[in-house]
Amino acid sequence: PVKNLFDPVLYRKSTDNLNDEQITLIDDLQTRFKEYIISNEVFESDDRNAVALVFERINRAGTELNKFDLLSAWSWSEDFNLKQKFENFDDELESYGYSKLSKDKDLQLKVCSAIISGETTPAAIFNLSGDEVRTRFDEIESGIKGAIDYLRKELLVYSFDMLPYPGLLVPLTTFFATNKADGHKYNDIQREKLSQWFWISVFSKRYSSDVNNRQKKDIIDLLKLKRNEEHVLQVSPRTLRVNFSLDKFTKSIHTKALILLLARNNPISMISGTTVNLDKVLKSVNKNEFHHIFPKKHLEGKGHSDDQINVLSNFCFLSKGDNIKILAKSPDEYVELISKKRRDEILFKSFIPTNFHELTYDEFLVARTQLLNTEAQRLMGVTA
Repeated sequence: PVKNLFDPVLYRKSTDNLNDEQITLIDDLQTRFKEYIISNEVFESDDRNAVALVFERINRAGTELNKFDLLSAWSWSEDFNLKQKFENFDDELESYGYSKLSKDKDLQLKVCSAIISGETTPAAIFNLSGDEVRTRFDEIESGIKGAIDYLRKELLVYSFDMLPYPGLLVPLTTFFATNKADGHKYNDIQREKLSQWFWISVFSKRYSSDVNNRQKKDIIDLLKLKRNEEHVLQVSPRTLRVNFSLDKFTKSIHTKALILLLARNNPISMISGTTVNLDKVLKSVNKNEFHHIFPKKHLEGKGHSDDQINVLSNFCFLSKGDNIKILAKSPDEYVELISKKRRDEILFKSFIPTNFHELTYDEFLVARTQLLNTEAQRLMGVTA
């Protein structure tokens, strides 16, 4: 092993059983390493194109350097290190459930660029001024904190993992970016419009493509809303593209959309009648808290395939203990385990038809999908 070359004890043990010829070769190899000169070239220039060219050539030599490294170099000073600034932010992000943001360098770059220039294209990032990054970093930090606080409080996105599209964070940071010590305050009108913007983006899957252009439009839109609460957001299309009756319950955008929709209604676990601890469940995205309404084993016995069983419309918040009590029981059996006094309330909280136990599985999917669709359209501000 190469590591043994530079440890006297390991080197001796590794060469004990070698013959003279082999030892000569190994000694020669070690000498080559010990005498190799690693060059350290200092390059100073105000010409960012020249700096970028050096980075590009180093990349070609196999050293991984990215735009974040480049921006760190442009903005560096004796008392400012961009990498260090974001690393110092780690502990705070972790306490909010957003520690993964600190590892997403591309997203960090886009946040910086969005707040400073209003765009997130590679060209906009490349043209960022190091001085601006240094002087406006407090705004960048406040924008991130404000956006995360809003996502958690108003939309129940308790962790970075639960954010359907990380790119949504970028325009939102521009709305909250400020030099004020107590952050940017919003009123109820702005709160409602920001929430509609979020839900339209999620349910229409706007951020599945052409992200840079959508972010640019949203940045302009949200900044207008920031200045004027009466501004009408131009976000479109307000089209529901999440198909609750066909999309599967997996680690997908569709699944996160369903979970966040259900969470807003303060769900109650069906059998125990306890309110779901959303902070705990949504922070870790604990699968033990989501289960089939029509149990899988029950449906398999009826001849349904996994594709039919595991659709979004067949899932709700349900504690592991409650799921064990239900097991493979049919809905018309386990409905008796639900408190008769609170049954309508419990089912309403999970958008489950009150007569679900009287329906066939196909009938149930149609009825529940309609309830979920209606709620999704309400959140998007779409009226019938």
